[in-house]
Amino acid sequence: MTTTKEHSVPTPVGAVPGGFVPPRVNLLPPEIYASQAVGKLKRYLALGLVLVIALCGGVYTLASMRLDGQKDELAAAEAETLALTQAQAQYAEVPVVLGRLQQLEEARQLGMSTETLWADYLGAVFAVMPGGVKVASITVTGATPLLAPAAETNPLLSPGAVTQLDLTAISDTLPNIAQWQDGLNSVPGFQDAWVNVVTVGEDEDDNTPRFELSVRVQVTDEAYAHRFLPEEGEG
Repeated sequence: MTTTKEHSVPTPVGAVPGGFVPPRVNLLPPEIYASQAVGKLKRYLALGLVLVIALCGGVYTLASMRLDGQKDELAAAEAETLALTQAQAQYAEVPVVLGRLQQLEEARQLGMSTETLWADYLGAVFAVMPGGVKVASITVTGATPLLAPAAETNPLLSPGAVTQLDLTAISDTLPNIAQWQDGLNSVPGFQDAWVNVVTVGEDEDDNTPRFELSVRVQVTDEAYAHRFLPEEGEG
């Protein structure tokens, strides 16, 4: 039979058998603990201050970088503006020349606004003139770009005339007045043709009467050539 020996664990010095630890008494003064707490607070504050300074430094560095970039963009924009201004100076006279051309164009349009191609119209007058009639004089009185047409005193004439054509003719025979007036009124731009006949004497050879004819024709703005008006779609 084997005999088992029991070994006992030595009890530490100052320990109470059975595992019971007696309460300890803190004999340090409260000022020591307060000083330690203040030290910890100072360390925390110092660490926080370092972090704040580091954050401010980073923000400042970022802002400086952005400011430098904006300065570079501003300098590039100023350089481009200067280049454009210098290029514009080369063509400074172009707007002046274009403005002058525009003024000349408008002046030509105004000056030629009452233009009538009288060669064509006088040809039409001669074409409808009765045979044997000879023209003694032709007078044209009309409006200009700066002068309105004179008021017509004859109440029988239609309104709208801008020019008046007066013609004096001589004939050895009495022409067909109505046919002559109708022929004149058929010309585009002519209206209210009127012929007055006056006996002025007799031919000495055959004692036939001689007639003087006064012709007046009202001309409307339809007779204007309009050669220098801007075409449709132009300014």
